[in-house]
Amino acid sequence: MKLNPLIKKFQRQRKIIFRNIVIFIIKTFKSECKIIFNNYELFLSTKDSCGTNIYYESQFSKKSWDHGSLQQSLISKLLNKCNVNYNFIDAGASYGLFSFYTAPFKNVKRIISIEASPKTYNFLHKSITRNNLLNKIECINAAVSDKCDNTAYIAEHNKYSEWSRVLNTKQIKADFTDYSEIKTITIDHLIFNNDLNKNEKLFIKIDIEGSEPLAFNGMKELFKSNIDFIIMTEFHSGLLNNTDNNGAITFAKNIWDLDFAEIYQINNNKSKLIRIETKNEFLDLVLKLNKSEGYNKITNLLLCKNPQDLTSFR
Repeated sequence: MKLNPLIKKFQRQRKIIFRNIVIFIIKTFKSECKIIFNNYELFLSTKDSCGTNIYYESQFSKKSWDHGSLQQSLISKLLNKCNVNYNFIDAGASYGLFSFYTAPFKNVKRIISIEASPKTYNFLHKSITRNNLLNKIECINAAVSDKCDNTAYIAEHNKYSEWSRVLNTKQIKADFTDYSEIKTITIDHLIFNNDLNKNEKLFIKIDIEGSEPLAFNGMKELFKSNIDFIIMTEFHSGLLNNTDNNGAITFAKNIWDLDFAEIYQINNNKSKLIRIETKNEFLDLVLKLNKSEGYNKITNLLLCKNPQDLTSFR
């Protein structure tokens, strides 16, 4: 019995060593790689951890690879059970997993995919073009923020995250190894300048590596409107606290004050939605995330204006 923990530790270390060797080989001999995801060809860079990790999981994971499986299950339930059309905004599209997952559904009329990293954007655009989806998926190279046409600095790699993310000017000198300047855009602009406020309902996915509060500040017109919408957003307490020690708590309070009809935690570890009933419950969740380590600092939230929109999720 005493050997079991040692055996498990050895097995974990062996997997890590194998993974590192495979990723080293990929980065050394390939500039890009390709996977089949949801019957689409997706092109990935081998020069960033995000691309190589997606490739590794798709090729070598013992389980069938299903990135964000609970989120995908929720989307399937929503679109298979409802009789209304949706427009999707994919803020922080990266290589397009979310966009390409929703693309085959007939009641998804338009998808707007926004990716800040110019390097990742080029691969995303290539994937959309190669799969003949330019009429369904619009791809935009911009940083989602609280104002349009400002300059943002996009770190391709930094000490906080393997994913590209927006940096403020103070962080640039301290953290960056590679960064690009890019223009900002708001979700309000995307909605009201693209006629997404007409007939279809709206689903907004936000995963922008700690810049989610800026995205929410750029949705003031949406929150005042009569549009039915659902928001699925990442809540990464570590990144939210990087520029403000109380960033995660402040963001949670701001979300609660927007008075959504229902708020759920998408708990991937337990593979279920957990209803957040009170503000204290929400703040307790954030405090728990703050005390956690690594990926346990991350969760996702599902926010809705009309509770009927979530009937298929329950």
